[in-house]
Amino acid sequence: LQRLRDTLGGLVGDLSSLAGAASEGRLDVRGDAERYRGAFREVVAGVNATLDAVLAPMQETTQVLERVAARDLSGRVAGEYRGDHARVKDALNGALGALVETLAEVQAGAGQVTVASGEIATGSQALAASASEQAAGVEEISASLQELTAICQQVTGK
Repeated sequence: LQRLRDTLGGLVGDLSSLAGAASEGRLDVRGDAERYRGAFREVVAGVNATLDAVLAPMQETTQVLERVAARDLSGRVAGEYRGDHARVKDALNGALGALVETLAEVQAGAGQVTVASGEIATGSQALAASASEQAAGVEEISASLQELTAICQQVTGK
């Protein structure tokens, strides 16, 4: 009876330690299932397996997000997950796909703006050249009118 009581006390202590570590975000802490026998070993091994099942998708998701933080949008969560883990995987991969698509659209738009601004610059240069030619033509006409006025004044004696 005393050995059972000691075993249960150890089990409660180990499970409390695991729960405390998990609530602190330390999901890599595991209980020592080898300390127990029978169903008690299965309980500790089951808790360890549960933590492994939670930690694996979280680690992979974290790796993908770290790549995103480094401006690498090619990473995706690839593991086979079920339930809420699958939802997180699908949501993250979908968000990254949409972000990549949006950035491609922005890049295409920027390319169109570049082409349009080049066309505007070319048109502005052509307009400036045309205005310069017209100004030169007006100057020639003005000079010709002045000559004509001078000739008229000589002819009329004024």
